Formats: sequence, structure tokens, C-alpha cells
Amino acid sequence: MEKLYIYGSIGWDVDAAYTRAFLESASGDEDIAIHINSPGGDLFEGQAIVSLLNSWKRQTGRRVHVYIDALAASVASVIAMAGDTISISQNSLIMIHKPWVSETSGSAPELRALADLLDKTEDTLLTVYQNRTDLDRESLKTMLAEETWFNAEEALEFGFATNILEPTSVVAASLRNFKYKNTPSDLVGIENEIEPVAANEPASRLELAKLKLRLKK
Repeated sequence: MEKLYIYGSIGWDVDAAYTRAFLESASGDEDIAIHINSPGGDLFEGQAIVSLLNSWKRQTGRRVHVYIDALAASVASVIAMAGDTISISQNSLIMIHKPWVSETSGSAPELRALADLLDKTEDTLLTVYQNRTDLDRESLKTMLAEETWFNAEEALEFGFATNILEPTSVVAASLRNFKYKNTPSDLVGIENEIEPVAANEPASRLELAKLKLRLKK
């Protein structure tokens, strides 16, 4: 089974362009595995990754198996929902929250338009989570508003995961650039530098994917 590692920040360490290249290079003759250890990142980049995964499944008739190796926070949790199966390690976490922007500027009409866009984006997130978990929309709204963190047992109970795996030795991705309000104390201060996604893939496969992406432009 071919593997894609979504490790690090979405939109920086891994993005939709790389995911597209990986999927184009995949044989399509077997299912693929997506390993996630991410603090989140660019929401729209994450949504593009989800769209690519869903399109690949429709085109190939194959399945996507998600493995949460340590952390799937924010938009990384949205990507995880694209899995036909979602396996979470015993000591891993999932976090969901309302969409927000860290820094912005503009006129009053521009900021109102941005607020409207965030509201529409939240509706999209609610639909993704509701389709996966069968939780009612109001409960999910509350969870998003409160920035809710789920351990493995809670993720399984609420439907964000389909099964629990043995504890992992993978260190959770650093949250140092993300100002979440309810970060668990054992994740505060982690400064590890995540290797770029798919660093464990053979160099030839990685270079082939990059080459195919350049040729498509």
C-alpha cells in the first residue's frame, strides 16, 4: 500500500500540489494510506487536499486509509475525515475548532466579507464532521466554538475514528506557531522540526512526483 505522510503544517510542509503529484504517481491498483501528524494550517489548502482525495477515490474505486500517528488538529482533522477508515493511535489527539484567521487587515466592507466567508466555511466543516460522525449540527457547533480536543477513546466514541491502534512513539507536531486556546499541557513547548512530508518515501518516487507535477503546469 502506497503511503502519503501529511506531517507538519498544511500549506507549508505539505500542500495540495504535492498531494496531487502523489496521487497522480500512485498506481491506482491498490488502496493508499495517509499518515497524519499535523497541527493544522491553511484551511483552503486542506479543503483542496480533501477534494483531491475524494476525486481519486471516485476515479479509481479504491479506498483511503487514514492513520493518525500523533496529532490531527484543525484542518488536519478535516483531511482525516476523507478516510474510509480512520485509525488513531492510543496516545494521539484530534482537535476541531471554528475557522479563523490569525492576522488580517482591510476596510470595514472587506472585513465583513471575510466574516461572511468564515461563516460559510464553518458550514462546510460542520457538514464534513456531521457526515462522518452522525453527531447533530448543534452539538458540533458547540464543539467547534469550544475548540474541542479528543483523545483516542473519545474520537472513537463520537465517530471521528473507526478504530484505535497501539500507542505510537511519534512525537506530536509542534504547535508553537498556532495560538490554540485549549492546547493540552503535554503538547505545550514541543519544538520538534517535522521532516517534509513523504521524507520516508524513496527519493526516486519523490522526484518522479515532483517532475510529473511540473509537467502538468
